[in-house]
Formats: sequence, structure tokens, C-alpha cells
Amino acid sequence: MAGLMRMTRIREVVIGTILATTLFLFVFLAGCSKDKRSVAGLCDCDSTAPLVGALSPVCGTTGVVLNQKIRVVFDKPMESSTITTGTFSLAGPGGTAVTGTVTYVSSSYIATFTPGSNLAPSTTYTYTVKGGTGGVRRVAGNALVSDLVCGFTTGAAPDLTAGNGRSVILAGGLRQRTSSGRSAVQRPLERPLP
Repeated sequence: MAGLMRMTRIREVVIGTILATTLFLFVFLAGCSKDKRSVAGLCDCDSTAPLVGALSPVCGTTGVVLNQKIRVVFDKPMESSTITTGTFSLAGPGGTAVTGTVTYVSSSYIATFTPGSNLAPSTTYTYTVKGGTGGVRRVAGNALVSDLVCGFTTGAAPDLTAGNGRSVILAGGLRQRTSSGRSAVQRPLERPLP
């Protein structure tokens, strides 16, 4: 009889522990909506808005290279589905949209806008990261407080007539005419032309 009572008591403690744990998890997760759960399934209930930690190019920069990619580094993990060409864009003179692609690297919190072609020389561009409703959001669901708007100006076109021969930029590299008039192809450029 004593063994049966002890077995019943152990069963009650185990059931009580399971119920208490379930209740704790329910209360803990109830504070977050479904879209605020991280990939691991745990709740990120931090209510702070994301911050921009770094920009490239920095606002107001001049002499920016013509093949510049626009990069924005956030301080916290962002919801990748909210970082698109609709929320991260580049515009030229008169607000003309620049076509391009947007990527987000979740391990480094970096969003990148890559223009579809080189930017025009000596031209002012503005990039925008949309905040607020319909803007970029953290994994926790918090949006950037307001739009980030930043302008920069590209440098002059490279002087292709400098030196002993004339140089022409090609998609695969640099073709240069030598002083003898022959054409030589150098390997593809790994850095922007000066």
C-alpha cells in the first residue's frame, strides 16, 4: 500500500511539472505573434526598431565609382522577405528609378542594392531604405522607424585617351591599343579604374 501511494505521488509531481512547464512556455510565447518568432521557434520580443550601423557610400560622398554597389548594414537580424527592390531602391536625376537587384546576407545583416549597369558619371543619386508600415523589418517584426534617404555623386568618366595608347573598357576586361597599333587584352579588372 505504501509503495502504491509513493508511486501515485511521483506521478502527480511529474504531471504537475509537465503542466507548469507547458503553462510557462504558453505564457512566454503568447506575448509574440506568429511572425515575431525567430527561425529557432523562440520568441524575440525586443520592441526596439532596427538601426542602420553603416552605409556605403556614406551620405554626401562625391567621386563615387560608376560600378558602386549600395550597402546598408543593420544592427540586428532583419526579415529577409522585407528587403526587396520595393523597400531598398536607387534613383537618379528627377527621381528616375535605377534598375537593379537587392540581396540580404542574414549572417552579417548586410543589404546590398546592385545597379543593373554602371551609374552615369558626375551624377547625383539617392538611395532609399523604406521604413514604417510596409518597410524593412527585423525578425522580431519591428520596422525601421522612418525612411533612410541618402544621396551621393558619382565621379567623372575615366579618361580613356590618357597614356601612349587608347584604352576601351570591355565587359571581360580592358583592351588597350599598344603604340604599335596592336590590340592586347588584359585580364578582367579586379578593381575600379582610377
